[in-house]
Amino acid sequence: MLDRIPKSVYRRQNCVPLVYVTGSHYEVGYMVGQTFGKVIRDFVDTYEPLKEYLKIYETSADGRQVYNECLETTDKYFPQYLVELKGMATGANVPFHKLFLIHLDDILVSNVRDTSADTSAGCSTLMVNIPCKGQFIGHNEDALNTTINHFYIVSAHIKPNGKEGGGIFPIREEKWEAMTYAGSLSGYASGHNYHGLVFSINTIFAKKLRRNKIPRVFLTRALLASKANINEIQEILTNHGAGTADAFHVNAGFLDGSRCTRVFYSIEVIPSETNRKSEVIVRSIDIASTSFYTNKLHFSDCEELKESGWESSVAREKTFEEIMLQDNISSLADILRILGSTRGGEWQIFRDRANDFVNTINLGVFDFIERTWMIWTNNPLTNPPIIKLPLKFTTFISPTTDIGTENQPYIHRIMSGVSDIYKNSLEKFKKMFDIKLY
Repeated sequence: MLDRIPKSVYRRQNCVPLVYVTGSHYEVGYMVGQTFGKVIRDFVDTYEPLKEYLKIYETSADGRQVYNECLETTDKYFPQYLVELKGMATGANVPFHKLFLIHLDDILVSNVRDTSADTSAGCSTLMVNIPCKGQFIGHNEDALNTTINHFYIVSAHIKPNGKEGGGIFPIREEKWEAMTYAGSLSGYASGHNYHGLVFSINTIFAKKLRRNKIPRVFLTRALLASKANINEIQEILTNHGAGTADAFHVNAGFLDGSRCTRVFYSIEVIPSETNRKSEVIVRSIDIASTSFYTNKLHFSDCEELKESGWESSVAREKTFEEIMLQDNISSLADILRILGSTRGGEWQIFRDRANDFVNTINLGVFDFIERTWMIWTNNPLTNPPIIKLPLKFTTFISPTTDIGTENQPYIHRIMSGVSDIYKNSLEKFKKMFDIKLY
């Protein structure tokens, strides 16, 4: 029967799974793995780059050494996140080394075969800082087609146990919400935390990845634990003593403070060949400014892999400049007009062509004035958002409140939230099928 259904019907789902979870790092990882076990296993089985990573890991002594070096270095600085990943692997019934290889990305390929794969996967991010009209971070998440419908949102309240300290954070309670790839730690996409930090990530295609350093996903996972403080963020990304093994870009803003003084930040993070740290360059997006970022460096000195991913970035930035000549950007509609653009031929900003091996798997817009996060799984120019989340943590008990009878208001809010979600879903269901429910 499925072969008679047009691909456009089932290729993308109007669904963004969301899980609320609380516990230690291991418990949160385990419950995420258990909840999304089938999705994670399906992704591990179909993710094409993993086949090459496994071949190097299983057949090359140098490949196994690079793996072990990265594992040991990561354990030194972020042991709690390795514990979280081990919990996920156990909960999903997937071997840990397969998930860690996904986090290594092309580090093995770059160091063992002295080359890097060109997947042209990437993202487009638009930051708008017009306080009298709108302040937004809009982000297209572009990835290999195998990731379509292999992502979810994790809303976590992490209360580490006594054994989950060490690294750059002795023991730190965390509360955050993030778009998450199946089988990956949260943080390497987009999200926000209790302290008011909001960010999205763009991949940069460095030509040479560095061994014995930190896989970039662990650095962005640490951002979810960061205070809303640019100095702490820069310190986390710099990671004195090791640094990132690969390049990436962070688009960040803080919810707290006046809209008239709000500053966004564009941060490039690149691996260092000579220093045991990341090279981090921070640029501010001040009042009455906009910034469009893809997957190429703007103000860093790092040799890039200038193949299709880089070419796609050049084309998308050109499209943005052409649209900017027509009109200014200051509203949500303006952001959707740009991030939903399909002009540009081969390299579109919103990528949704059946024959491409990379597509836009979701689009999210953080509204700093309304304090909401809207998410689309299909082009926003022809489809409504699939979900709208508040940038507030009313569904979790605050970090300073002990569980007890005094938490009845919090429990009431949780149940009210569930009721609202149910009512909204029911209304959508009724409209979709034009039926009456009694």
